[in-house]
Amino acid sequence: MKKSFCTIFFFALFSFNILAQEDNFSSEIIENIIEQIAENREEEDTDFSLLEDLLLQFSENPINLNRTTREELEQLPFLSGNQVENLLYYLYRFAPMLSVYELQFIEGFDRKTIENLLPFITIKQESTQRKYTFPQLMKYGKHQIYTQTRYTLEEKRGYAENNYLGEPFYQSLRYNFQSRNKVFFGITAEKDEGEPFWTEKHKGFDFYSAHFQINDLWKFKKIVVGDFRASFGYGLALSNNFSMGKSSYVLNVLPAAKGLTKTSSTNEYNFFRGAGATAKFGKFEITSFYSYRKLDGTLSSSESFTALKTDGLHRTANDWDKRHNITQQVFGANLTFIHKDLRLGTTFVAAHFDRACQPTPAPYNLYYFRGKEQLAGSVDYRYTWRKIQVFGETAIDDTKSVATLNGLSFNPITRVSFLILQRAYSKSYQAIFANSFSENTNIGNEQGIYLGTEIHPAKYWKLSAYADVFRFPYLKYGVDTPSEGYDALVQADYAPKRNVNMYLRYRYKQKEKNFLLPNDVTNSVEEYDKATIKYVLKYSLNSVIQLQNTVEYNRTENYEQAANNGFLVAQDVSLTLKKPNLKLNFRYAFFDTESYDNRFYAYEKDVLYAFSIPMYYGTGSRFYTNLNYTFNKHFSLWFKFAYTRYHNRESISSGNETITGNHKTDLKLVLRCTL
Repeated sequence: MKKSFCTIFFFALFSFNILAQEDNFSSEIIENIIEQIAENREEEDTDFSLLEDLLLQFSENPINLNRTTREELEQLPFLSGNQVENLLYYLYRFAPMLSVYELQFIEGFDRKTIENLLPFITIKQESTQRKYTFPQLMKYGKHQIYTQTRYTLEEKRGYAENNYLGEPFYQSLRYNFQSRNKVFFGITAEKDEGEPFWTEKHKGFDFYSAHFQINDLWKFKKIVVGDFRASFGYGLALSNNFSMGKSSYVLNVLPAAKGLTKTSSTNEYNFFRGAGATAKFGKFEITSFYSYRKLDGTLSSSESFTALKTDGLHRTANDWDKRHNITQQVFGANLTFIHKDLRLGTTFVAAHFDRACQPTPAPYNLYYFRGKEQLAGSVDYRYTWRKIQVFGETAIDDTKSVATLNGLSFNPITRVSFLILQRAYSKSYQAIFANSFSENTNIGNEQGIYLGTEIHPAKYWKLSAYADVFRFPYLKYGVDTPSEGYDALVQADYAPKRNVNMYLRYRYKQKEKNFLLPNDVTNSVEEYDKATIKYVLKYSLNSVIQLQNTVEYNRTENYEQAANNGFLVAQDVSLTLKKPNLKLNFRYAFFDTESYDNRFYAYEKDVLYAFSIPMYYGTGSRFYTNLNYTFNKHFSLWFKFAYTRYHNRESISSGNETITGNHKTDLKLVLRCTL
């Protein structure tokens, strides 16, 4: 009774008015989360569809906080380890929760965190988990058919000179079935621009994928068949799922241990194809899987290859010569023990190729994987004691090379949280499926210390900061000697009202790379510095109009030349209409960069299951509009128009992608049917 009264009183006094949200609120939250994570990614091809698919799944099947687990909550990328622990402690003390307004009682949960969390949770007073029969699961299931088309209006050299074998459009088709977060089934088909769809060379889509997953069947926590991904521990031995990395979520940098998960992504490389299962016996979880699939690669002989081809593109005759000419088999297993605040796990993975990997000899790739087989194994741990959590993983491969990652997170007081992360990856550690926290693209040849902190100094304010110091004991691509560097970020967020929030971010990064100086015969390794400052203001004029102002400036310096500068100014306008059910996004951006090192990457809102982080380089402007129209509960449409004009060039891109002229126009169309 006392708890109910306090909850009602707190609701009346401090209500954020955040329960009465519509469907567009969930999509807006998902977009904002992905944008915050994507802003530090300096590449255009990161596969964020994995993250969006996860968030959409939780928004359609919200987590019941009264029955949740630590593993389930850790999959939400915006929750830190301390926040997860504080939420579980609150549930331990006061469960069952009666209302989402109780989230405001939990240490470390500010208004922004609660708003991010709301689309993905629910409060139900279920004493036991409801069981469904198979006919009921089929009855309550949801069918979704999705198709996407992309096209560039300007002709590229690959088509003009007949170097590309196929048509100049992108096409994908997906069918997904989902029922009560229990049963999943899907089929995906895709062709990229320039790949043949209906020619003498090939008929049909270039890539096909299918998956089936069922959860909580007898002793089996999960069974997957078809295409899937696997992630265990902290990714040092095995993880081909999405990894957070460095972003403004300074306390969330490690991949979540999701175990086996189905995939419907159009990424043609980063997945397994076969079957796997996770069974639960008391406090133990046992997982095993097997994968058999064809990969693309550059052959050096009938018995070996020099490198795998991972872009999934089959547009030219040379691409087709590399298509599906390598067979890969993978076996993996994991054993996890969970008891209260302790988790211990061990992972093993073995890979076999039908041809030997023999990279072209070069000093930087001396320790790269070679041969037909590789073994890797690891041990991971996590223990929570009050407000302190220690965790880590140590892995070893068949060359007896070791990689270890260990961390500690704690929040001494409610408004302050810290994360300390140490990593030491041997120069010869080259686990094929490793994907964890790293400055390098691969896990190996790296040592470093990462410090992150999040502070709430006053109402409406949040300060986030990290410092990462790293060292590469051996040379790497583009750096002909051992090297070192550091990366630091400070961000201040201020949200005085629900309809107004802003942040100011400063990032400084120093690394070393090769420079060929005048009159020199060999490269010289020197420092390269880049400082970036960014200010973003988001505000709503009313329930229909939302605005965003962005100003970003960077400055680079290196041994070879004087300092160069770059700046980007962008204005975003979003319109949300209830009648008709229409959402429009507009952006106009102007950019001016003095060198390639001053380039910008800016996240853009896009059509469903598509992501755009275009590079801004040179001098020019970019405009895009994104439209989402919902006809009814069954049919939705997305359309995007993007136009980029450069003021200092007569052609765009290079090779077969070259466009003659100074402008580029891209169109995207998506149709979705839900039954």
